[in-house]
Amino acid sequence: MHYTTLGRTGLKVSRLGFGGIPIQRVGSQEATEIIHSCLWEGINFFDTARGYGDSETKLGQALLGKRHQAILASKSPSRDGAGLRKDLEACLRELKTDYVDLYQLHNVASPEAWEAVCAKDGALAELLSARDKGLVRYVGISSHSNELLIQMQNTEIFDSIQFPFNVVEQQFVPSLERAVELNLGRIVMKPLAGGSFADASLAIRYALEAPVSVIIPGVDSVEQVRANVAAVVAGPLSVAERERVLAEADALGQEFCRRCDYCQPCPSGVPISTIFILEGYVRRYGLADWAQTRYDALPVDGADCVECGICESRCPCHLAIRDKLKAADQALTR
Repeated sequence: MHYTTLGRTGLKVSRLGFGGIPIQRVGSQEATEIIHSCLWEGINFFDTARGYGDSETKLGQALLGKRHQAILASKSPSRDGAGLRKDLEACLRELKTDYVDLYQLHNVASPEAWEAVCAKDGALAELLSARDKGLVRYVGISSHSNELLIQMQNTEIFDSIQFPFNVVEQQFVPSLERAVELNLGRIVMKPLAGGSFADASLAIRYALEAPVSVIIPGVDSVEQVRANVAAVVAGPLSVAERERVLAEADALGQEFCRRCDYCQPCPSGVPISTIFILEGYVRRYGLADWAQTRYDALPVDGADCVECGICESRCPCHLAIRDKLKAADQALTR
């Protein structure tokens, strides 16, 4: 495993980290096996969040007796101080620890959200107070807005930033460059573009060629952990590999689901990201029969969307989810 320093924190982190969203999809025993596999492979940076279902709980259970091997990062979506305090208390309880190495304001992506966290009784003041009390070692922020993220890191309050970056999503390069200038930790989410690349190894290696501190692809199996580690070991891309991954990125475009699941829960129970995954197997990989069989087995599918629009209001990538569900249903209906 390769390691680097997380900006000015001084923390030595594995360049390949653990993204905590998909761990919600597996049982507790399997989650523990996955997390122990990460430790065995030398991965020491674990990212989770209050909004990731039981991710914190599963991490806490798996790391009993192993806390010293892990650098733990979590996040609060709260914009007010009282909410952040409650989130942090729950985080510490579920992670079974008395401090978090890095605690972040989660997805501050609008001027209104930034104004709210900066208010006198806002989340930022409570976060800094938690750091002063030793409940949090370092403070960070995540966002899906490049312009706002540059503004927020220019305050020099934060020790790290977290942002999407991969071969098809380059809009955060200015934030990355500014973070290098400020010596902030650079944590990359969505390095695999939500699992959209056929060859995850190429996407991982592409991301690691940038001046990032750690990438945090989500994993939900031991096999994925091992494959991701093998990608790190493989090193830089060859000319032919770079051409291949760039061609795939060009084919993907920008209107694709990153599987962050911020759109969930759907009031009608539509499994949005699952449907888009199955559609991808039809359109990109030619596996129509395989995908349609699984689509037919879903208890709720794209045709059950009532077009309430709640999902679109939550999507950080501003996708036209309702239209995309209609198109997916057409592609997946025999």
